[in-house]
Amino acid sequence: MELCCCISARSIQYSAVTEAVRENILLIENDLKVVESSLLDELQDLISEEDTNRFKASSRIDQAHFFAEIVEEYDEERFLLILNILKKTSFAHISQKLMKSYQKSKPSQSRSSSCPICRIQSEVDIKTIRSGLKREGLLPHSLYKDINKATAGEGHQNALWQGLFYHLKSLKPKEKITTEFINVFDIPKHKSLHSFLLKNNLHNYNCTCSKRPRLETDHVRHPISDSSEESNTSFKNPWQNPEWYDDAVKSSSSETEQRNIYYNAGTANSDFVRIYLCQQAFLLKYVIKVIIFTD
Repeated sequence: MELCCCISARSIQYSAVTEAVRENILLIENDLKVVESSLLDELQDLISEEDTNRFKASSRIDQAHFFAEIVEEYDEERFLLILNILKKTSFAHISQKLMKSYQKSKPSQSRSSSCPICRIQSEVDIKTIRSGLKREGLLPHSLYKDINKATAGEGHQNALWQGLFYHLKSLKPKEKITTEFINVFDIPKHKSLHSFLLKNNLHNYNCTCSKRPRLETDHVRHPISDSSEESNTSFKNPWQNPEWYDDAVKSSSSETEQRNIYYNAGTANSDFVRIYLCQQAFLLKYVIKVIIFTD
């Protein structure tokens, strides 16, 4: 199965950072001093107040372990920033070792080649920003409820993201809405993405990658309610979609390309996987639906 290029690149890249940290964990454990050096001060723009307090309350070795836990989840931009910080704070030998290990498994495709929309969909768990979206009035109530029910992680929530993007397209004034949306990512976990979004046009929330993502349809079907209460008391049309879902499908269609969104049926809750199909496959799905309900 061929996954979306940006999601695949991200997975490889994140594992490269993780491998670099784990390969050098003994060096970090033996040599790194976070609180006792100027390193903690340099990290203030990258970590939360809670993280700072945890560093201060931990032993030197525990500080090193916590530092490794944080860094191994970073993307390339933040990882390289950490390496520069280590150089500035008398830990250049650790920085050099981490870089050497990272370059061994660095992916051939840079994640920065992905467009803003693909980066958002592949890097961000929408549940982590729902409070910010709701606070800014950017999240419709129906979509908020669907987000609360979802258990899939980042990279597997494209249907939810498309529902949000459709809603944002309808809001005005567009410049103000775009600014508010971008600022939702101005949190420690998404600092590098926030910086990227400030420098790149969101193009009305449309993907601008040169290659459209493709995904096989095996083990994937239309959304079906998995509520045990409903399944025991009434029949629910399996082709019935949330209102925001139907709107998102219409929004993501174009004159030359009909695209449809499917949900991942391999989980017990509303886990979503957005896939793209060509116009012929879309029409085939419709024909199959007609056949099923006319039999």
